[in-house]
Amino acid sequence: VFQDTGINVDGAGYCYYTATADLCDNIHQSDKHCVINIQGKIIDYYIDLKWNEYTGWTPPPSRIELWRTLDGVPFEMIAAYDPSLTSFDEVADNINLPMYCYKIKAIRDISETCSETWSNEFCAIFAPTAFYPNAFSPNRDGINDIFAPIGGFHQSFNLSIFDRWGRMVYQTTSVGGAWDGTKNGVPVPEGVYTYRVLINGYDGSVLQRAGTVTLIR
Repeated sequence: VFQDTGINVDGAGYCYYTATADLCDNIHQSDKHCVINIQGKIIDYYIDLKWNEYTGWTPPPSRIELWRTLDGVPFEMIAAYDPSLTSFDEVADNINLPMYCYKIKAIRDISETCSETWSNEFCAIFAPTAFYPNAFSPNRDGINDIFAPIGGFHQSFNLSIFDRWGRMVYQTTSVGGAWDGTKNGVPVPEGVYTYRVLINGYDGSVLQRAGTVTLIR
């Protein structure tokens, strides 16, 4: 049994074969086996996956399976495909799940025997996003009543609101925290307020935002 522990399987795919020399120095080489290497990239809220076919089995794999884990829960198979498929796209539709990890299993069924091989794992970790409106109207009509971020993938969060004299009127460290236009439960006057937000992402990045918001009653 041979184990190759000195390679980075996440960075590139690898092919293997054995070669032997007889007493006359004639080289005899086995078939080459190329493992599946899965790679991907994030485009906005989309995950674009690509991989190579597994080669070396005769006959070739009968199917491949795409396995996925969301935010560290156990892997589960999400689809089975023809082995010629080499790409997959998915939208990250849950902003509270910042990490999507994938791997491929190739399977060859021959009579009553079954062989399988796994690819490396690829993890897409989304950077935090946050967009704020420039005005809101906390009049309890159900429309634009709070000042809150549009975005997600926040690991930690700190939002501070200041009045025109620089006095803090509101602060929260709750992820996705929103301001309802009050200070200690008492409505503040109409006007322009300054906000600062500091967000840490699961990917290790830091997002800072600062600006003004107009409160309309």
